[in-house]
Amino acid sequence: MFFTIPISRCIQRCTFVGEKEIRNKKKYFEIIKYIDEKSNTINDSFGKIEANINLGSYYFSKFQNDSAFYHYTKAEKISKEQKGNP
Repeated sequence: MFFTIPISRCIQRCTFVGEKEIRNKKKYFEIIKYIDEKSNTINDSFGKIEANINLGSYYFSKFQNDSAFYHYTKAEKISKEQKGNP
C-alpha cells in the first residue's frame, strides 16, 4: 500500500503528459518502465495495466506495432484475470 499513492500519481501525470504530444519520449519511456517495475514489485494490477497501455501507446507512436500489440494484449490479459475485482 505504501507505493500505491505515488504510483497512481505518476500514472496520472504520465497520462496527462502523454496526451499533450510530449517532447521527451525517452523520459516518458523511463517513467513508464519505472511504474511497471514498481507495480510488479508490489503486485499492483491497476499499475501493471496502466503501464502496459502506456508502453503500448509509446511503441505505437514509434511505429513499432509488434511491441505495441504485445503490451496492449498483456494489459488485456491482466485485466481479464482480475474479473472485475480491484
